[in-house]
Amino acid sequence: MLAALLLSPSESFARFVRRHSTVHISQSGSVREAMDKWLKTRPEILQAVSLVVLKWADDLVIAVQAELEVEGSASDLVRTIDRIENELKSQFPAARWIYFEPELREHGRNPL
Repeated sequence: MLAALLLSPSESFARFVRRHSTVHISQSGSVREAMDKWLKTRPEILQAVSLVVLKWADDLVIAVQAELEVEGSASDLVRTIDRIENELKSQFPAARWIYFEPELREHGRNPL
């Protein structure tokens, strides 16, 4: 359990995908395209670096890596991410799991 806490969100997501062989890449690009378009309308998202949408049975597993415009504390960052995740779920009800990883601007074209 402690090892899982030490992993970054992207490492945790990768382990999740490897463990659950029933996860399939979404056949429909339209859901991913609609999510990407929705993310681009968000004022707090400066740039969506990556978006992965996987279909697991009737549910969607979503991983977002994005550069955010957040002023303030770490708590403000968490509240911003929570708001984005909750509104994404309301727009896309099949979104069961959302993994959101904030990205730093200085990583530029080569995010970590």
